[in-house]
Amino acid sequence: MADMDFDSDDERQGGDLASKVAYFLVLLKGVWYRKRYIMASMWITCALGWVAVAAMPNQYETTTQFVADTRSILKPLLEGIAVQDDPEEEIQIVSRTLLSRPNLEDIAQKTDLHLAATDENAYEGLIKNLKTAIEIKGTRGTNLYSISYRHPDPDTAKAVVELTLKKFIDTISSQSRTDTVSAKSFLDKQIEQYKERLASSESKLAQFKREHLEHLPGRDSDYYGELDSVKDELESISIQLQEYDAKISGLRGRFIPSGTESGESPEGVVSTPYDNARSDLESRLEQLRITYTDKHPNIQELLKRLAYIKEQQAESRNEILLSASRGQITGDNNGQPTAIQEFALEISKLESEKDALKARESALLNKLNTLRENLDYIPEIEKQLASLTRDYDNDKSYYNELLKRRDSAEITGSADTDTRSVKFQVMEPPMRAIKPVGPPRLLLYIAVLFFGASIGVGVAFMVSQVNPVVINNAHLERIVGKQNIIGQIVDVEHNKHRRKLWIKALIFGLSTLLLVFMLSGLVAHEVMFNQSPMMWLK
Repeated sequence: MADMDFDSDDERQGGDLASKVAYFLVLLKGVWYRKRYIMASMWITCALGWVAVAAMPNQYETTTQFVADTRSILKPLLEGIAVQDDPEEEIQIVSRTLLSRPNLEDIAQKTDLHLAATDENAYEGLIKNLKTAIEIKGTRGTNLYSISYRHPDPDTAKAVVELTLKKFIDTISSQSRTDTVSAKSFLDKQIEQYKERLASSESKLAQFKREHLEHLPGRDSDYYGELDSVKDELESISIQLQEYDAKISGLRGRFIPSGTESGESPEGVVSTPYDNARSDLESRLEQLRITYTDKHPNIQELLKRLAYIKEQQAESRNEILLSASRGQITGDNNGQPTAIQEFALEISKLESEKDALKARESALLNKLNTLRENLDYIPEIEKQLASLTRDYDNDKSYYNELLKRRDSAEITGSADTDTRSVKFQVMEPPMRAIKPVGPPRLLLYIAVLFFGASIGVGVAFMVSQVNPVVINNAHLERIVGKQNIIGQIVDVEHNKHRRKLWIKALIFGLSTLLLVFMLSGLVAHEVMFNQSPMMWLK
């Protein structure tokens, strides 16, 4: 039972496919019966289309190729000194902006293309077509560029390519110099502005310093730093004074009580006016004691006088030692021993240095008092000074930087003037084209024929559907339904109708062969002469 179902499905599918194929053949026969529309369409389309294609003007193409050499020996030499742009990047930018409206208008004017524009709309269309028609191609790696342009006049095509190439090279060559001049002009204006600002800042700063000279800190520190510096210096001087006092006290203590380094007493190192008198009295006393006792009046008198001399001698010695301890060596002390003189000189030197430190200490104390008195309004002065100094330093920094930039721009301009950063070598110069490169008439001739046939088939199909012709019984059944067919009659003029159909088919075939022959002639003419058949009418 299942096998019977599969068989019925296959038969049904086979019947549907056969029905579709039969219906497709019916449609083809319907188009074939209306083949006169195909023939008419082909003739009309080919007549008009082939004439239009033949009337299309020839297109002559001029192409030029050139190499942009961006290598330069100055590039490593000028590194860090002059501004160096990327030549390859410049070339890419120029190639993209070369076909600007001013350049296109200039090309149109110099090649007389503008004469063909009769009104403003035509001129706009000319500029747009020119921008599209000029092709600029290039590769960044090899720097090989090409410029091409098509036009019915070969001389015009050559002129357009030559002008475009010249503009390309001139733009690259002059762009750097133009940029350098513009940059230098801009820098000069900025330098003048900052020069005025710098002079103004310098004048304000100098005026402020003159007005607040006594309140300004030192160059290497601020006000509080100077105050701390004065305190530190006073502390250092105090320590030095203590050291000098210790040195002087130690020197006096070592000299006066113990005498000289040899251990002598002060009597041996200090000379007085009473030394000779004492010596004479002691000699006379010794002589009298040989003869008399101490109770003798003369001896008693000498002892009194000797005691007085000793007292005066001691007082004189103490005065001399006190004077020496103060570092005072007068004319009366010139006869003193060397030890006393050296002692006095050392004491005098230490006292002088100590007095100098005291004077320094006094000056610093006065300065410290002044700084403390001005401490309340010094911060505002420092703030204003810092602001003025900062403005002056900024203006000076910018001014010096602008001067460096201008020098760099001048060096760059000199380098661009003396040596070209990009050198062009034309590999293929623009030449006048001899043979046209377009339009593609071969393809257009063939396309016109197929286009006419396609239109004819479409028209024939539409007519066959609107006004169908019965092809056979199956076609009639499909149109009216099998149940509506009551019978059939025999066509007694069947042979006559078949002859008419054969004649129509022969006419259609001959007509098509004639069109194909004409197409072959057009193709042969295009291959042989590469020109339009209209050339024979000129």
